[in-house]
Amino acid sequence: MKYLRRWISACSVIFILFATVFPSYAAGSTISYNYNETNVFVNQDNSSIEYTESRDDGLYFISEHFNGDTIDSKIYKIENGENRFISTIHSKITSNGVICAETKANGETDSYKISVDVIENKPQITPYFRSARYIRTEKSEISLLGKKLTIGIVATAIMAVTPMMPFAVATKIVIAAIAGAGGGGVNVLPNYLYVTTDIYSSQLAGKRYRRYENRYYLDRARTQCVGSWTFSKRWGNGH
Repeated sequence: MKYLRRWISACSVIFILFATVFPSYAAGSTISYNYNETNVFVNQDNSSIEYTESRDDGLYFISEHFNGDTIDSKIYKIENGENRFISTIHSKITSNGVICAETKANGETDSYKISVDVIENKPQITPYFRSARYIRTEKSEISLLGKKLTIGIVATAIMAVTPMMPFAVATKIVIAAIAGAGGGGVNVLPNYLYVTTDIYSSQLAGKRYRRYENRYYLDRARTQCVGSWTFSKRWGNGH
C-alpha cells in the first residue's frame, strides 16, 4: 500500500469539471481530472473513501462513508501493521456549515463546527446573450481553523457551499487542495478554503435553467485555484 504522503507530494492534480453547452446544457455536469497515481485509495466510490495518511506521530488509516447529508469517519492509527481504533466522527451538513461530533476510544466526546460564510453576493442581471445571461457572483469562505479534519469532512464542507455536488467530486477537490498545499494530508491545508460561484440563467425550448460555475482556491486573493466544477439544473415550476 502506498502512503498518501508519497503520492500526494509527487503529483500535480488538476480538476476541471464542466457542463457542456447546448443542447446538453440541461444534462447536469461531467467530470474530467488528471493525476499521476491511480492506486492510492484502498477503496473509493460514490459514497465512501478509505485512505492512509501520514501525520506527525505516525501513519493513520481513515475509513469514511457518506449517506444523504451525513458522513461517518472512523480513524485508526497503524501500529506494527495493525489498525488501532482512535475515534469516530459523525458529521452533518447544515445550511451554513458542518456539525461534527467525535467519540474517542476511551468514551470521551467532543463537538465542533466547520463554518461556511458567504462574504460577497453581487447581483448583476444582464441581457440574454445567446440564450444565456449572467445573474450574480457569490464568494464564500470555509473555516478549517483548529478543527479535526479528514478528507471526507472537508469534502462535506465543500458540499455545504456547493449544493448538488456529488461526494466523489468533492473528495477530488480536497485531494487537489492537499496537493496544491504541498501534500502530506489534510494537516497541510490552510486555515480557510475559498469558493467563487458565478451563476447564469438560460432559456432553451421554452424551459429555464441555471448554470453554476464554481471555483475553489487556497488563498483569499483567489490566485491558487485547485479545482472547478460546473453544473446546470432546471429552474422554476418545481424544478
